[in-house]
Amino acid sequence: MAGRRSGGAVMLLGIYILLPLLFTSLYFIGNLYSFAALFELYNLSIITGALAYILFMAQFLLSARLRFIEKRFPQDKLLAFHGSMGMVIGGLVLSHFIIKYIEILRYAGPTLQSSLGIAALIIFALLTPAALLVLQGRGKYRSKSPPYARAKTRHNFFALAGGLAVAHVYLATSTWTLTLKLITLAWGIFCLAAYVWHKLIRPKQAISLELSGVEELAPEVTSYRFKTPAGEVPHRLSGQFGYFSFESDIPGKEEHPFTVASSGSDELEIIVKNSGDYTEAMPKAALNTKVAFDGPYGHFHPHRIPAGTPLYFIAGGIGITPFLSMIRDAELRRQYPMRLIWSVRNAEDVKAAQDALKLADKGEIELKLRYTRQGPDGSEQVLGRIDRGALAEFIPEAERKNASVFICGPQGFGKSIRTALKELKVSKAALHEEKFSW
Repeated sequence: MAGRRSGGAVMLLGIYILLPLLFTSLYFIGNLYSFAALFELYNLSIITGALAYILFMAQFLLSARLRFIEKRFPQDKLLAFHGSMGMVIGGLVLSHFIIKYIEILRYAGPTLQSSLGIAALIIFALLTPAALLVLQGRGKYRSKSPPYARAKTRHNFFALAGGLAVAHVYLATSTWTLTLKLITLAWGIFCLAAYVWHKLIRPKQAISLELSGVEELAPEVTSYRFKTPAGEVPHRLSGQFGYFSFESDIPGKEEHPFTVASSGSDELEIIVKNSGDYTEAMPKAALNTKVAFDGPYGHFHPHRIPAGTPLYFIAGGIGITPFLSMIRDAELRRQYPMRLIWSVRNAEDVKAAQDALKLADKGEIELKLRYTRQGPDGSEQVLGRIDRGALAEFIPEAERKNASVFICGPQGFGKSIRTALKELKVSKAALHEEKFSW
């Protein structure tokens, strides 16, 4: 799995380098008389514009949840990359506009073609801040439902900007040959078609669930169980996540991603920590409410790791969820030795993972707890957070070259764990991490 994941990252980076270079080179074949000419304003405008167009349209592919792409690149990593590329594209779009203004607009005035481009730029500029701050978790409002829901709805207007960009590029004088016009037009239509499929067709393929149980496991931590149609939910849910949409006003009809805590049964379970308006409203959802499930997604599972390889699970707080689905999978437990270390506040929170405790008591997995707070009765021992020393004891030195390490927890938790593992000389290729936000 580590090799596949690393190979996927290299391939994705290669595509994002080679594809724009290929498209951009089409504009200059037979028309570039020297390398220095690339830095002339006209040619710079072509380069920035072509790069912005190719990468912007590719954003629709990244977010469309296309299965043939997700098989190679996990959905959570794609969406994180999607957000990062938004900033790169913003810089290219702004550069293209500035160069074009210097070169043409202030002398010749706007045309239909340039007006289409300016309209696309305005939409892009209005939507990008909310997309980065709310949807991509780069601001404090990530988990608040009202701004999240509004930002997600407005996010759809990027498709309008995409349509304007396609027309803008097609009418550009720099797209001077019929072949080039058809290639750029086909790219735009293909990417927008992926968006249309994502919005109109994919939702109809979602699996219909029914909310069958709500149980508070610990303070601010709740289990939700769903009845599933027989044979419709794929067995391989261990460590993966899906998108859930309640067909009711409480907690709301917008899609939210949650990691699946169950593993291949007729009942699907998620365990959710209250972290915003949406998750705080979820316990109020009525039983038997219909819920659309789109999934599973993600590569946070050991199915491609050779049997017998020790699996080391490192969880922070509610990051225990994907590990619950793995340790509940009897087939996986037979194939891999599983060891879990969990940083948890106190004994009250441990109740959210009773299965882990029972399996540890039976000797089927090894479980270590690290409490970060004193329990309500003051009886438990406070061991502190998971640090380098705890990890050195958790992963024996003799196994650090062959073990596979899975990490799931808040962003700061993951960063500190990665740093400690690097100091312990655990190979980066052996690490698998699930991110809380994208």
